Amino acid sequence: MNKVLATTFLLISVSLFLCHNNNALASGEHDKLCSIQLTDEQSKADAVVILDAEHLEVEKSDKSWLEYRIVKKILRTRRADEGIFSFPDNKYRRVVSIDARAIHPGGDEERLSIKDVPRVPEFRDFVMYSDQQSRLIRFEGTRRGTIIDITIRWKIKHPVFWPPSIFQSHIPILKKTFTLTHKKNLHVRVSALSMTAAPDTTFTPGSDRIRQEWSRTNIDPLEMESMMPPLQQYLPFLLLSMSDVKELGADLDLSAWNGIARWYDGLSRGRMKPGSKTRDILRDLALNGLSERDRARKIYCYVSNSVRYVAIYLGLGGFQPHSAEETAENLYGDCKDQATLLTVLLREAGIEAYPVLVRTRDLGRLPDISPYPGYFNHAITAVVINGEIIYLDPTCSVCSFGVLPSTLQGSDALMVGGSDKSIIQLSHGPGTDNTLRITGSVTLNESGEARVEDKFECAGLFAEIYRSLFSRSSGQPPEERCRRILPGNHPFLNVEEVDLAGRESSAPEMIMDVIYTVPGFMKNKKTVFLDAILHKLSISLPAEEDRVFPIDMGKPKINSYKLDLYLPPSRMVEAIPAPVEISCEHFDYSGIWKITRSSIEFQREFKIKNNIVPVPEIPEIRNLLKKIKKFENCKLLIIDTH
Repeated sequence: MNKVLATTFLLISVSLFLCHNNNALASGEHDKLCSIQLTDEQSKADAVVILDAEHLEVEKSDKSWLEYRIVKKILRTRRADEGIFSFPDNKYRRVVSIDARAIHPGGDEERLSIKDVPRVPEFRDFVMYSDQQSRLIRFEGTRRGTIIDITIRWKIKHPVFWPPSIFQSHIPILKKTFTLTHKKNLHVRVSALSMTAAPDTTFTPGSDRIRQEWSRTNIDPLEMESMMPPLQQYLPFLLLSMSDVKELGADLDLSAWNGIARWYDGLSRGRMKPGSKTRDILRDLALNGLSERDRARKIYCYVSNSVRYVAIYLGLGGFQPHSAEETAENLYGDCKDQATLLTVLLREAGIEAYPVLVRTRDLGRLPDISPYPGYFNHAITAVVINGEIIYLDPTCSVCSFGVLPSTLQGSDALMVGGSDKSIIQLSHGPGTDNTLRITGSVTLNESGEARVEDKFECAGLFAEIYRSLFSRSSGQPPEERCRRILPGNHPFLNVEEVDLAGRESSAPEMIMDVIYTVPGFMKNKKTVFLDAILHKLSISLPAEEDRVFPIDMGKPKINSYKLDLYLPPSRMVEAIPAPVEISCEHFDYSGIWKITRSSIEFQREFKIKNNIVPVPEIPEIRNLLKKIKKFENCKLLIIDTH
């Protein structure tokens, strides 16, 4: 929805959007910085930030200055991007000065000013859809011991474009400060997340200004861990805003989340008017005689399959959608544009519908955050049918009606209008679980060949995944694509037949029937490993290490599998693995092998319930997953009865 604000939370490795009123390296300061003593742990990093400081000076609601200084020392040259910095530069946050220097061991120096750092488009592949630009500072000669000192200054038109002040990075920071200066009559609100909010506050006698400073020293790097929740949930940062101001022409009340909903409604209301093109679409869809749900489904499928997604950031495009009529004419647009068109078409068809602002799951949920427009980076539509609220994402062409894409499941959202006045958490979709059900049969003949027939029934995120895999635009026949999901990696596996149903989003689920053979699977073997025929559950185990963050086991879902194995008369199974039954707060698992009169039967079901595992519970979960993995990797002892 708004890349400028959303990427502030996402990208901390290239640059930290932080600032301060300092001069660049003065004479003699280089030697002082080179002599700074680092701890053993700090010395192991690729680089270290000696100073990261920012100063936000607010003159009035539509005029403020942000100055940033970063001093970084390169300790190793393994990472090529340690000498690269990217800073946004657009009409609402305009760069007015740059003073950048790289001082190398031996005294060699590179120096850049604003005239040496041209603006470059942030979307180079489709500049016709975007006026977003940035300044890319690149020092080519960085090496061990190089010190980089950058001071950059912005003029910012609106408080909504104030970036968060982030107090941690992927490398150590020796000192980090954030200074805020503003007139006493300006109500600047500062929210602190994952850090202490109390600043040092200074009131100068006879002055009408307030000065506040937040400062931290010797900040350890924030290190990623396998299977952790989104990193942004743990970043310490300050968020600044002003309440009761006009933002982009509409009143913005930040006292409650509903104020943001009313603000977005003010920006988009004039764009949500039907016209001749939208009415033509409804006429061509032939909705007469259909139920309300079927009308909504048909409209959703039209928008999700006919309108091409293009990120558009022209002027106010980061916040304000284009008109529904314009999107209907062009058949392209970003998430706001598609949600606007879908909402207008639904309303014109007599169905209650509202836009919904969403924070995608990869950015993490921040339950303690104060109301802030930049919290959201996506837009969808809510439709109300017989009192039931159904959420629709028209940018997902592979999602069934009423099923949200995996990136939105569990996300925070805000309805613009309707009954919900505060943050809600999105589920996967009413009445539709994320389920993958596989039923299969394997027939082994006397020559040792295995003939396998599998049926895949996919709903929710699994339908999204399999529809994407078998997209008609892939350029590969289904038989070739199918090899990616079949068990094992047998070199002579032969896919004979693939039958696909429900490839379109109009279907509630996707069903796939596959027939394939594995030559020589059991020839001259007594112990048979089942990798080539058994759909084993993919179990990810967290690393055996001390952890700081919880484990995210993925979205709630159900994975079930039933297999019948038919042996030739000359063979029989002598032993089968013992069954496994596990139930805990986070998941349920059951697996069993049975010998029947006609076949050997295998059944398994794995259900993730509560996907976030707190750190104290990780050892127990790791042991349970190991037990499951051992059972899934079982083998059968098959003997010759002759």
